[in-house]
Amino acid sequence: MKNFSVAKALIFDMDGVIVESERPKFLFLKKVFNDFKIQLEDDQFQKLVGRSVLTFLAEYLQKPTLEDKIWQIFQKDYLERITEYVSPIQPIVEFIKEYEGPIQIGIASSGIQKINEKMARHFGIIENVSIIVSREAVDKLKPAPDLYLKAAELLNVNPVDCIAIEDTIIGAQSALGAKMRCFIFLNGYNKKEKFINLDISGFIKNKKDVKDIITANIKTYKYD
Repeated sequence: MKNFSVAKALIFDMDGVIVESERPKFLFLKKVFNDFKIQLEDDQFQKLVGRSVLTFLAEYLQKPTLEDKIWQIFQKDYLERITEYVSPIQPIVEFIKEYEGPIQIGIASSGIQKINEKMARHFGIIENVSIIVSREAVDKLKPAPDLYLKAAELLNVNPVDCIAIEDTIIGAQSALGAKMRCFIFLNGYNKKEKFINLDISGFIKNKKDVKDIITANIKTYKYD
């Protein structure tokens, strides 16, 4: 991992970093597509990872009426029952639950605010998170930097003093576009070589790696 200077906030993506939701989401859509006699090929999975379902549906289907029907089903049968489908990514959830240090913790997600809050509450991390910024708060979603910039604003921290934890190229582009340092959580769906053209600060595999980032950070700065 690269050396870096002080950070005052640690901002996590939600899907693929805090909760394992990408595969359940894809499998649900695959079933719904099948009900409409549409084949959703497995090679489309990576195109969905890190992106909003609405964006994916618009690009894949290009049929607004059908997109709306599937979105309504997704909202009712998946999002409203989200905690029945997703599971916690234990290393990150445990870190957030246990962290008691000086750095603020936030979440920046392209998901829906009430759903992000529901998952954070269900998995017991909401009390340790200062802010959750979701799609409703910005005009442009990832890879635009808006979500991360908004998170920094709400935390009252300069974006350059933030560290983002992401898992996708789209998410990393968003964080880097906001001038934040970005570490990639390796969740089994991504590989280091995919990020070779991005100025990534390092990679995370477990809770110790997150703690090491914090430890290295504290050594460079004396907090007030």
